[in-house]
Amino acid sequence: METLCHTLLTMTLTSTVAALVVMALRLVLRGTPRTYIYILWIMVILRMLCPFELLPGPVSLIPESVTSGRAAEVILDRNWTAPTQTTQEPEPTFQNVEAPAQAPAPVQETPPPTVTPYQVIGGIWIAGLAGMLLWTAVSYGKIRRRVAEAVMAEADVYESDRIDTPFVLGRSIYLPAGLPEPDRRYVLLHEQVHVKQWDPLWKALGWLALAVHWFNPVLWLAYRLLCRDIETVCDQHVLEGFAPETRLEDTAGYAAALLHLGRREGLPQTVLPFGEENAKGRIKDVLKYRRPAKWVTVVTSALFAVVFLGLIWNPQAMTGTVEIQGREVYFADAEWADAETDEMYTVTLTTELLRELAKILEDAPSRTYQSQEAVEEDPALAGWNGRYEPLAGEIPQLTFWCEHDVVCVLSGWGNGTVLWADGAGDTYVLYPDVKDSKKFREWEVKFEALIEQ
Repeated sequence: METLCHTLLTMTLTSTVAALVVMALRLVLRGTPRTYIYILWIMVILRMLCPFELLPGPVSLIPESVTSGRAAEVILDRNWTAPTQTTQEPEPTFQNVEAPAQAPAPVQETPPPTVTPYQVIGGIWIAGLAGMLLWTAVSYGKIRRRVAEAVMAEADVYESDRIDTPFVLGRSIYLPAGLPEPDRRYVLLHEQVHVKQWDPLWKALGWLALAVHWFNPVLWLAYRLLCRDIETVCDQHVLEGFAPETRLEDTAGYAAALLHLGRREGLPQTVLPFGEENAKGRIKDVLKYRRPAKWVTVVTSALFAVVFLGLIWNPQAMTGTVEIQGREVYFADAEWADAETDEMYTVTLTTELLRELAKILEDAPSRTYQSQEAVEEDPALAGWNGRYEPLAGEIPQLTFWCEHDVVCVLSGWGNGTVLWADGAGDTYVLYPDVKDSKKFREWEVKFEALIEQ
């Protein structure tokens, strides 16, 4: 349940940032075609539904601390479980200090709570998700029953005397029986655009994503704006399809149809009613809409491309600005095998973790050698006997990818010693006491949390 809470919170934080970016751009691009914003809303939906990290890229508008899950770590505070009571030990420093041997104090453990906060939060989330899905299913069933006896007027167009407003359900268009002309013609033009653009599918996916994030008010607002923009895009496509010689007359007739049918009927979120979303505002937009100039379209397209890539890419894990032992490090990987399945796993250090490690190594006492044989003669490795010690968890080493395709390795050796091996310069740097330091222990905890994700 802890993993579920962490993944869900990372998803909702990432989606919130993406939604806020689209909302800001929505204000900047007022008066321009809403197709661009519509596509960006689809990216927000995909962010809301995707539990995995997307590929990193050179442009990203979402902070690395959010996509990596570190922000979720801070909010959740994984120390909710009952702590164990242990004897306090003085924090060691980088210097070797001989302490008299003494028997370890007995560890007193308190039994874990029967219900953890993660289980409570997870249970509340599941209940909210189930409630929204149940309400959606019931509403959908009601509207299906209302149109069960609808009569086909033409291909994929049905008429019913049990509805008061036109809407799209799946790929079918439903009209109130006896809808007069020219309203009927304009309604059909509008609803056919919905069907062509697969708007019902995207609206249904948006509602499903919102059900997952029902606790997030920002995403509720984002969903309402998505619904409005779906209708605005559809209105603009209809207006652009009018013939130049009848555009003024058709625009006025289309606005009149919105006025006649602009009402809310309490339909489920999986359908697209003709006049449901902000009919008054849509009428104003229809009457003042003008096709944008070409230069506006070009500028808008360029801005949209940058924002689109910024939402689809995660930030690069490494920045190429971290230096360790004179090498510019671009990223570092840890690789380990599952003890039961022997399946290999790889995780890349975040920029923050890499910089912290570089600072720890920079401040730690070290010894430099020109061969591995010389390293093994160091007294700090007495009793090593070829036994590797894990740097963190079960990971014995980290692989660093540096400038000029140089590969370096940081490995854990016996007696808590750490060794940096330069793959190109045949340089070996020994850190005898670094693993016993407080700063390294704190870094190790953060690194293990990254692995657990």
